Amino acid sequence: MSSELLSLTFALLSGVQSTSDLTDSVLLSLHLLHPSTIIPALDLVDRASVTRHKLRHGTEIYAVSSSSQPAQPYIVELAPFYCPCSAFTYNTLLSRPPQQVLCKHLLACLIARAVGRLVNRDVDADWVARELCSFGGSTLAHGGARHAIGAV
Repeated sequence: MSSELLSLTFALLSGVQSTSDLTDSVLLSLHLLHPSTIIPALDLVDRASVTRHKLRHGTEIYAVSSSSQPAQPYIVELAPFYCPCSAFTYNTLLSRPPQQVLCKHLLACLIARAVGRLVNRDVDADWVARELCSFGGSTLAHGGARHAIGAV
């Protein structure tokens, strides 16, 4: 079921290239697929809370502002999908069957990429090491920093 939801989400967003392409039909379909996360995800996109940090060699690291602690963004991974937020942990990783496939942070990344509403930053490996270490153990435990730095 979760792979079908992801496939439908990708299919919907593949035809979206700007906010004007987010028609009522697309938004309604996304709402049916992700009823508890679509509105918070759209709010994050609207507030320009999704940043793509791009390293010289092409690795992309996404940071999404936390609603409760804006100075402490979540570092999310889109391949494979991972977010250190509690909603993703409890509703996706620990629930059987999963209660949701994507948390609001991951869905916001996908929507922001599709409509071109990312805040883009070019960074180097030193920035990655410094910033990801400051975000806490959950990112490092998942391997995000090691993967990004090791690819430089």
